[in-house]
Amino acid sequence: MKISRQNWYLLIYDWCRKNKRYGLTIPFLIGATKLSSIENLLNEINDTETPEQILFCYCDDLSEYILGLNDINSCECYNNLYYDKSINNIEILSKLIYLLNDQYSEIIDKGLFSKNLSTGVWEPYTKNDIDFIRRTLEKI
Repeated sequence: MKISRQNWYLLIYDWCRKNKRYGLTIPFLIGATKLSSIENLLNEINDTETPEQILFCYCDDLSEYILGLNDINSCECYNNLYYDKSINNIEILSKLIYLLNDQYSEIIDKGLFSKNLSTGVWEPYTKNDIDFIRRTLEKI
């Protein structure tokens, strides 16, 4: 299977399939891809055909929204972006963008792209984060 060369897809793919994790947070992807906004990220995902559908869902471990490649059988679809049915009030992409901007724009503006699982605090990228991003994006 040919993998999309979009940097956000490579990051999600490696995190989910190679590292066996659920997904990456929106701030993590914005910082790693250097896309200018959440809107640009979600529109690009929505407009790009990928080998696996991108799933938008809530991660209980982090208490944050993530983008991953998990099972889409229990999901609703908006073009190429799937979302967990447990997330209500997300009927169109513009509502999703508004919700995520409200929740993450201040964090992103401060350069806090990585949420510490142990403390629950947003931080700059860790050395492990930077290594993961570099290794993954070397493929482009």
